[in-house]
Amino acid sequence: MDRKIWGIIGGLALVVALLSPFVLGNSKKVERIFEDAEMAYEDGRYEEALERYNKALKESKKLGVKTDTIVPEFQAYIHYKIAQCEQQLGNVNVALERYREVIVNFPESRYVTDSYVGRGDLYFDREDYEAASEEYKRALETIEDAGRREHINQKYQIALAIINPPPPPSPPPAATEDINTPDFAALIEATSLRFEKRFKEAATQYKTFASNHLPAETAIYALYWAGRCYHKAGLFQQSVDAFKELIDDHAYTPNTIEAYHGLGVVYFDWAKRDEDTSKCELVIQTIEHAEQEYADSRAALDQQVLSLMREIKRNAKEMIEPVPPPSPEEQYVRQGHEHFDRGKLELAEEKARKALRINRNYPPAKQLLRDIKERYYDQGLEALDQNDNHTAVVKFSKVINIDSNDRNAYCYLGVAHFNLHNCVYAEDAANNALAIDPDYEEAHRLLERIREKESSR
Repeated sequence: MDRKIWGIIGGLALVVALLSPFVLGNSKKVERIFEDAEMAYEDGRYEEALERYNKALKESKKLGVKTDTIVPEFQAYIHYKIAQCEQQLGNVNVALERYREVIVNFPESRYVTDSYVGRGDLYFDREDYEAASEEYKRALETIEDAGRREHINQKYQIALAIINPPPPPSPPPAATEDINTPDFAALIEATSLRFEKRFKEAATQYKTFASNHLPAETAIYALYWAGRCYHKAGLFQQSVDAFKELIDDHAYTPNTIEAYHGLGVVYFDWAKRDEDTSKCELVIQTIEHAEQEYADSRAALDQQVLSLMREIKRNAKEMIEPVPPPSPEEQYVRQGHEHFDRGKLELAEEKARKALRINRNYPPAKQLLRDIKERYYDQGLEALDQNDNHTAVVKFSKVINIDSNDRNAYCYLGVAHFNLHNCVYAEDAANNALAIDPDYEEAHRLLERIREKESSR
């Protein structure tokens, strides 16, 4: 090949070399942007995190970028985190679409389940309980882990219970001779007003109807719907009065438990509207009274209604005594576990140490460090088995950085150095192991091997 052609090839190679940082991707750059995004998300800086995740995603698509060492299923995870950011920022429709992209584009990913749950939560917050239940159901179909299934199933059951609340009392059958009476006509008119969502007028009509000297079953029906319609109209005191009258005057009828449920809901909505925690106390009293009254009931309907009421009681208790935010050290440990689960041990260790700087005796942080140490230790042994001694040196050094009294780590560090012909470092490691345990046979044998090798030179 003549010099001219070689010159052209060389020139092209130089151009490629100069342009490659711009045309080709940089894996370390992507990892750095990704870690910045993770930190921003953990700190609640969701707009910044969203920008960083999108930038990391864009950079990751450049030729030559390897993301498998950053986080498993990088593409799916990034799309999932973008959806989470949109959800945290209140962009509901955008978040729904982003979660859908994960489900459609990465159907085998572990994040499909999380995306279904994310969509379910968004629909639930929007009070579209049917859509929420469908998303939770699909999530259940994609997961086998018993603990997570139970958590998702709880959400699914709550959505189903809201969609299919306890049936209200049915209107009592009217005798033929009663159909054309003014009383029966008033009942029909009240129901028509309810269907037209003229709740205040309907409630007044039902209440008036119930006040007449009618059969008990007819009064129960009218009182129940009076309470429901007053509630819908925002007339909470009148709603409470109607439900209480049903409970007090018609105790132990088949529909009394539904009045307890209605009363609990009214008190809770009243508490939320007025930000009045004293109403939450009334929620708790009402529901605990119902639990006592129906403690021995085995009827399926009663159990369903009690389950709904217990959820309301939990929410009321949280309004009275809100769950305290996690302490800074607890937040760091949670973040550390998230990194640990994704195999990012350096970041996990950093979080554990930050927690310990706040509270030097914080047990969860100490346990997290122990878990990280064990993971490094296992990785070191695996590297030795594969004759990857350079990696073994790194991993056992990290073990020692966490626990400087681990004799085994020093000994295996010495073995890795020995295999790399670094006898000075190997001897130092063996001596450190013996300083911890003078009778440690493995370290003595390692020293013998080192001396034999040195004497044979």
